[in-house]
Amino acid sequence: MAPKRHHYLPQFYLRGFLKHNRNQLTVIKIDDGNFFQTDTKNVGIETDWNRVCDDRSSAEEYFAEIDGKTSRILKDIFEGKILPTEEDDRILLLYFVARLSVHNPIIRNVLQKFQTDTSNHLGRWWTSSPGIYYEKVKSQDADKLIPYEHMKRFIEEEAYEINFDHGYFLKHETEFIQETLIPMLYNLNWSLLIVKDPTESFVCSDRPVFMNPMFSQLPGETEFIPDFSLTLPLSKQMCLYGDRLGIVPEIYNIYKEDGSGASTLSVPFLNSRTIYGAQRHVYAGDLNWEIGTATGGKRDANSLIGKRIRDVIDAWYNAYHFDDDSLKNMALDSVRS
Repeated sequence: MAPKRHHYLPQFYLRGFLKHNRNQLTVIKIDDGNFFQTDTKNVGIETDWNRVCDDRSSAEEYFAEIDGKTSRILKDIFEGKILPTEEDDRILLLYFVARLSVHNPIIRNVLQKFQTDTSNHLGRWWTSSPGIYYEKVKSQDADKLIPYEHMKRFIEEEAYEINFDHGYFLKHETEFIQETLIPMLYNLNWSLLIVKDPTESFVCSDRPVFMNPMFSQLPGETEFIPDFSLTLPLSKQMCLYGDRLGIVPEIYNIYKEDGSGASTLSVPFLNSRTIYGAQRHVYAGDLNWEIGTATGGKRDANSLIGKRIRDVIDAWYNAYHFDDDSLKNMALDSVRS
């Protein structure tokens, strides 16, 4: 029988955040700050996540093949401290970023809620009057037609359950990745951020890709330009960074003494970005890391234990992003366009 436990976060990726000579991740809950340690095989998983039909067949073998190739690319990045130069390898790396962006329980839950709400709204509209209802069902066999009054009561009492076939969301995720996300990512300028201080480290989460609409300023210019940035921590020492303007060099070394938690390219700040997108958990090798705070400073992980980390990160996010809603909407519109 095919395995039921499927990883939406590949194990080869999670191993990049392990402490040296240690095989277990430290998992911190963002809702209460409690933590535990476990193997990478026990995190980033969902039952039947990649199942495509009722006979339990899945896309696991396909993803296993892709993961093998992506693992080699990440290994080359870690060893060479440089982004891939071969076009096929760069495309595969972008596919990995795209997959981690949308092939995730948070996104799937949002899509499921949207589709369910849409179906409910359509049902209420179709039964809002006899004229609309009978127009919609006019092609059906009159002998099998459900009377309008019965259908209206059925919809109003919600005497039904909306289910989706296995593979429904996987199909939509795959189409979105291939048709929309990959072309968008391909047009970004990419940088590899490398931690040079051994006392600092990037962390991961159960939703590690952070996308952010923003305004950037070109060197020598006074006006701010609508921009878009994306970060994905690749390991404890490296983070992938992409934006539209390409202000950051392709290889950017982060030195602790040159920045503070307020710097948008500091390790604490980037860790806050990663944690902000998390649903439940932060993954790290230990508790020797920091986050950026709302006051522009930084805070170490040990001080977060037993605290509601989500509140700390929400305060950081609200302090950093635009206070003026018109500016925020302008940035979002520029990204959508």
